[in-house]
Amino acid sequence: MKLTIKRKLSLFNITLVLVTTVILSFVTYSTLKKAYIDEIRKDKIKNYMISRKIDIQETINKSIETSLAFADDPTVIKWIKSGENNDILGDLVKEKLTDLASKYDYFTSFLISNITFNYWADNNKLLDVVSKDDSDDSWFFDMVNAKKKVQLNIDYNNELKETFLFVDVLSGDPNNPIAIGGVGM
Repeated sequence: MKLTIKRKLSLFNITLVLVTTVILSFVTYSTLKKAYIDEIRKDKIKNYMISRKIDIQETINKSIETSLAFADDPTVIKWIKSGENNDILGDLVKEKLTDLASKYDYFTSFLISNITFNYWADNNKLLDVVSKDDSDDSWFFDMVNAKKKVQLNIDYNNELKETFLFVDVLSGDPNNPIAIGGVGM
């Protein structure tokens, strides 16, 4: 069977159309697949970020709520006002500090007296005595002077090589605070 030029040309055109269609289909498929996968990834990232934002917001709200309850606890106020001299109240307050950290899975909980300047942490630890001469303690005196009831404080710990978010709450009357209590996350 002899192919005429007309038939050869028809076969060539059909082959060209088929090859072009296959190539364009593959390119379209690849492009749409990549775009679709990118869109899914963006949605996953977006949804993850939204869910984390809600979690962070809820965590901060919960930590403010628990810090306020601790700082305004009558036992805490009574112990601080006694100059931390009542051992029975002191044991109760230290136990509450430890319970606060462990119950809500905070990195730490703390209480700093505006009378003795003792810096107490969970697990019955007297960490430090804050001082106006120590630049690391300036946040304490700034908050007492500003009379803010609640403050968020971001601090980098050189020893642990980690950044922490602290929720600081004035204990007692904000115009005459007796202490600052709170939690670190």
